[in-house]
Amino acid sequence: MDKIAIPTTLRLGPAPGIVAHVYTARRPLGGGARALVLYLHDGSFTGGSLEAARSRSEMLAEAGADVVALDYPLAPEHPFPAALSAAFEALKALAAKPAKLTGSASTALFVAGEEAGGNLAAALALMARDQRAPELAGQLLISPMLDPALGSASMRDGECGGCECIYAKCASTAARPGT
Repeated sequence: MDKIAIPTTLRLGPAPGIVAHVYTARRPLGGGARALVLYLHDGSFTGGSLEAARSRSEMLAEAGADVVALDYPLAPEHPFPAALSAAFEALKALAAKPAKLTGSASTALFVAGEEAGGNLAAALALMARDQRAPELAGQLLISPMLDPALGSASMRDGECGGCECIYAKCASTAARPGT
């Protein structure tokens, strides 16, 4: 398996601290079209890193997508909505010049994320819809944290065994101090 080239730093948006790693598709999709994915890592809004995003990002690149893994600001140092705002700025920056990363004028833009990143990806899709831009081709949510009440059947009766998934409560408190 060939190595995927990763620039040390890609700065996105107007904020100086929005940094990302780029993973280039090994075998781009056919027909000249390219898929560009903004990937948001897991970590309960308080942890995670670009290194943690590496394996998922590489899998997406193996599948034919160009991937930008974002190092979004973490709570509690950066409370809500800092991560979401940074991610939306990054998404708009990618949408403004997708060919700069993919080399193709025909680029489909996606958002993807795991756990807390899945929450952010879902929120980005809603923001893009509500603001009518940027246009997204789709979203990929991997075990997204979408239930702040922890009231779903899987949270009550699943492997968590009724423990109310303590990590989710801690993440909520850290992301929104004082609530």
